[in-house]
Amino acid sequence: MRKLTFLVGLGLSFGALTVWAQGSKGSTPIPSPTATATPARGAAPSPQVSPSLTAAQVTDAQVEQLARILLELDPLIREASAQLRETQSEAEYEKIMQRTEAQASRIVEKQGLTVAKYRELMTLANEDPTLNQRVRVRLQELLQQKRSSASPQAATPTPTP
Repeated sequence: MRKLTFLVGLGLSFGALTVWAQGSKGSTPIPSPTATATPARGAAPSPQVSPSLTAAQVTDAQVEQLARILLELDPLIREASAQLRETQSEAEYEKIMQRTEAQASRIVEKQGLTVAKYRELMTLANEDPTLNQRVRVRLQELLQQKRSSASPQAATPTPTP
């Protein structure tokens, strides 16, 4: 099966967000953006990221940006994965990849980060247990907020005379 080199480089594996956020025992971390992935035909592997930041220097605002990006990338990755599993055409595969990569980059940049900075933060989050926990906690909070806002509020029954 082909892998989404760029998207794995962004730090997401398919369907792993909720498991990762919950920090379940036995769950693996989100793949490091420096991990070697099988490139698409003719594509070069993603370059290694050299962090210029230490985990202790990551601000709460950056943790927030990272968590929001992960939350937004999850459905994009799931959709792209499903489409890629179904495609038989190399041309369609490349089209899906290009579209997904562009959308992923826009999501990252919309949160105020460059793709390179996002990769750097993901590397640190996967390597440093304290930063990893900070991101997990914030991601859990965002997931809970999302669930709460999506679930209908229980209607208060109106007494009948």
